[in-house]
Amino acid sequence: MRIALDITCDEVAQHMDRILKCFKPGAKITVIVRSPQIPGDTDFILTSDDLDEVISAIQRQQQNHSKPASPT
Repeated sequence: MRIALDITCDEVAQHMDRILKCFKPGAKITVIVRSPQIPGDTDFILTSDDLDEVISAIQRQQQNHSKPASPT
């Protein structure tokens, strides 16, 4: 199982590197893959960032999307 995880991490990391080339230097990237229909610990997270910073970014996005649109 560990070998399969290592292979997956290597493959995902290569894609992450290619994606990061589209952004300014210093950008961080996080890939989250969830399988909520499968019980157990099946989440996959690979990041070039600190997880606390990732959580903060997700919370900011969640807050921004939950604000009602201003009337026009």
